Amino acid sequence: MEMTDYIIGKYGLNEKISDILPIILLIGLPVAILLAWYLSRETKEFKEKVIDSDSDKKPSGILITMRKKPWFSIPGTIVVILLLVSGIRYFHRHTKIRWAIEEAIPEIEQLKNEMNFLEAFRLARATEKYIPDHPKFIELASQVISQLTIITDPPGAEVYIRDYSDHEGMWEWLGRTPVERTKLPSTSFYQMRLEKEGYESALAVATTRSDTLFRTLFKKGIIPPGMVYVEGYWDEVENVFLSENQGFFMDRFEVTNKQFKEFVDQGGYIKSEFWNHEFIKEEMTLSWEEAMAEFTDQTGRLGPATWEASDYPDGQGNYPVTGVSWYEAAAYAKWAGKSLPTGQARRGI
Repeated sequence: MEMTDYIIGKYGLNEKISDILPIILLIGLPVAILLAWYLSRETKEFKEKVIDSDSDKKPSGILITMRKKPWFSIPGTIVVILLLVSGIRYFHRHTKIRWAIEEAIPEIEQLKNEMNFLEAFRLARATEKYIPDHPKFIELASQVISQLTIITDPPGAEVYIRDYSDHEGMWEWLGRTPVERTKLPSTSFYQMRLEKEGYESALAVATTRSDTLFRTLFKKGIIPPGMVYVEGYWDEVENVFLSENQGFFMDRFEVTNKQFKEFVDQGGYIKSEFWNHEFIKEEMTLSWEEAMAEFTDQTGRLGPATWEASDYPDGQGNYPVTGVSWYEAAAYAKWAGKSLPTGQARRGI
């Protein structure tokens, strides 16, 4: 592990290689020992002949001992090498600890004060392995590092993440739900994509100001076309995400002029079955006929107040419809087989 940490730090390798490099070293070390022993055995007779032929010279000492006893020399050499590496690594780590205390901590604090939480997070993660118990580091880490838990119903969804503002960036795989307390920069926003075989993909905006992100996944074909699912409110005391979820489906985009025109053309303003609410104007209740007289466009015809001759401006078919009251929006939703979000305040005419 000491050798792994040294190699990663020395050559700036990705820290993910730390899961693989120890295995390589552990496998490679016995292989090297066996190979050295085998080669020494093959050449033992040759070495002895060379030494015997030089009868006038009878060298002695550690080199001869190592030649004649490879079973002793090979492990001894390995021990010496490991001691050297450990010594180098000790001084290397000591230098890193001093760097973390004298340089990294002040820089993390400066980045935090500049609201540069991403760079502060990266530096804190690099510092954490050297001084995880340092009081000042613990204080700063709590301010620049957040922990986010990601859960889905059902579990087992692949989670991909990218910066909120990076719409063209590559998605990074984060894990499979439930993802427990993954570390991310504080006060940051991310796009998240949740995918599971046989289910519709879900997109979410995650903020590290919250400690939990929950999403319900639906099997393919269940979500109504053009709509997305909005999760209910997360009650941290009652934990109602799974037991009492008040989520609902909502149109992905605003209602356009073109869509509202279909409602108008199909008699939406003259069929009372779409208007199910009491009409209030200046604290007075209006009849159906009186209310319909209020919902007219700029030419006096039935329709949104911004239209003319019961039609929207040219070239604005895909623009969001404007100039409609809460009553007109509710009638359109009824005509479309939907409803307005509950809890929305109703305004008078």
